[in-house]
Amino acid sequence: MIKLLILTMAILPTSYEEFTRVLSNPLEGRDLFVKKGCIQCHSIRGTGGKFGPDLGIGSEKLTFYKFAGLLFGHSPKMLEVAKEMGLEWPLITPGEIASLFGYFYYFNYFEKPGSYKRGKILFKTKHCIKCHSVGGRGPKYAPPLDKFAVYVSPIPIVVSMWNVLPKMTRKMQKMGIKPMKFNGQDILDILAYIRGNAAIRPNKVKYLTPGNPDRGKKLFKLKKCLDCHSIHGEGGDIGPDLGRMENVRSISDIMANLWNHGTRMLQLIGEIGYSFPKFKIDEMSDLLAYLYSVQYYDEEGDPKKGEVIFKEKGCVNCHGEEKIAPSLTDIKVLSSPFVFTAAAWNHIPIMFDAYQEMKAIWPRFENNEMRDLVSYLLHEAKFKTNK
Repeated sequence: MIKLLILTMAILPTSYEEFTRVLSNPLEGRDLFVKKGCIQCHSIRGTGGKFGPDLGIGSEKLTFYKFAGLLFGHSPKMLEVAKEMGLEWPLITPGEIASLFGYFYYFNYFEKPGSYKRGKILFKTKHCIKCHSVGGRGPKYAPPLDKFAVYVSPIPIVVSMWNVLPKMTRKMQKMGIKPMKFNGQDILDILAYIRGNAAIRPNKVKYLTPGNPDRGKKLFKLKKCLDCHSIHGEGGDIGPDLGRMENVRSISDIMANLWNHGTRMLQLIGEIGYSFPKFKIDEMSDLLAYLYSVQYYDEEGDPKKGEVIFKEKGCVNCHGEEKIAPSLTDIKVLSSPFVFTAAAWNHIPIMFDAYQEMKAIWPRFENNEMRDLVSYLLHEAKFKTNK
């Protein structure tokens, strides 16, 4: 136990900035997924072991502490399988936990290919065909869309649409066209249609690098988005809280939400006397990366609920006043979800043996229970420090 504790605490506390750091290199997490032996039991969208679930096909978007709760709850089964396969329990650092989560984060960040057939229908039903041409066919009221065929990402075309939103809105009003509503897949399908019909046949496809959440966070303030929108309760209240967007599975979904609210935003921006914000492609990429990343951040937990969980899950039996196991109110361990998750993971073999000796039921954490538990422990840690 001492060896495990030293390994965990020898690493400096890892904050949320560690997560944004690893997002710049998702392959770091992929390499760890192989190195730590995860791939021997788990697959990623069909590639890898079959003992555990495919981690690339998640039906639920997990926040940091939901991920920690799920990992902890399934650890006895993972420990059993590891023993059967003759594998050692892999020790892991907080930075490695952040890298693995960053790798999982990117599964839905990148969009799936669009459908040419569906895009052709949407190009007509969304009224794009009334103003734009593709491949030399169509009206000339607005610029042709062929130049977007070189891009795999839909960001460039959305940036172009957004930057001319005021002009487009006035034109559509004159033509009697109602503002179009999209979902993320719609945008991908329309881009697939454009790519299939463009007169320009590029020799080299243009890929965009993933956006930088840190730069996106600064842009969110610089472009005055924070004056109207909040992130998990911090910011303006004119528009919705963008840290609590629903049905967001990829950055395309965020782009669709942005566009669908564009007309209303244009009106409100005019009412408060702000200039309509325009973006470069890399700026939009960074902003989207930020708005995508905050969906994985946990909101503040409820210490009172956490206290109940601490007792009901049996944590108090070992980590309570009898001090059978170390206290969980170490401020360093609670400094970030990655430090906490690494500490819990590295101690699982010892905890599992203790639970078997006590013939106790291994605790499982659902929904936000792990977040609330950590909030309670952090509250107790601060209280102990201030005494």
